[in-house]
Amino acid sequence: MAEEDKKTQEAEKATHKLVQAIDQDPYNVDNYYQLGTILTEMQSFPQAEELFKRAINIFNDQPAKVGLLTYGLGNVFYSAGLYDEAIQAFQKVTDHKLKAEAYLMIGQANYAQQKYQQAMVFALTASDEMPQNKEPKRLLADCFLALGKFDQAEDFYQQVLEMDDTDLRALFQLGVIKFTQESPEAADEYFNKVKQLDQDYYDRMQERLSDVQRAIKSKDQDDE
Repeated sequence: MAEEDKKTQEAEKATHKLVQAIDQDPYNVDNYYQLGTILTEMQSFPQAEELFKRAINIFNDQPAKVGLLTYGLGNVFYSAGLYDEAIQAFQKVTDHKLKAEAYLMIGQANYAQQKYQQAMVFALTASDEMPQNKEPKRLLADCFLALGKFDQAEDFYQQVLEMDDTDLRALFQLGVIKFTQESPEAADEYFNKVKQLDQDYYDRMQERLSDVQRAIKSKDQDDE
């Protein structure tokens, strides 16, 4: 709890500084983007949305800056669970540097709505544009897993681990695949790594594993 309070205080302090910075220099786009990002992280979604929209009007004749702010607005909608609005915002991003990130977020928004085929299209495009970024590969793995294509999911999770062998989601999901396709013993290699890296994360995800176990047990009973 003390840690949460500390983070809140730090965010409020940063917010105050950025508001002052905007007052002093109202044409510095980075200050708007940083403030909007902090407000989003604080889940102050209406304020973040209003800020980004106001800033877009200020910089409406500067496409690169509008692109950055529109990307920020998309993140507000995504974080608030407004996935259709998020997709619409990300589709407006035309700046080359942000386009691949926007494709990834469109994929994430589709995944959140269980539109896995659409999510894969955007994840593949993002992966092609950002071959050194693990996030599109992890999204592809998540999509394949959701569609029950375990071999393809495992392949992409392994690619994620080749880039970052401490990626908690990839490790845990590989454990789930091993658990469902092979044995609990095969899964332990991955689950134990997750426990060593982050016990809290493992505990949170354990409920998902319990759901998988119940589903398998129910299926086995139906097959009898």
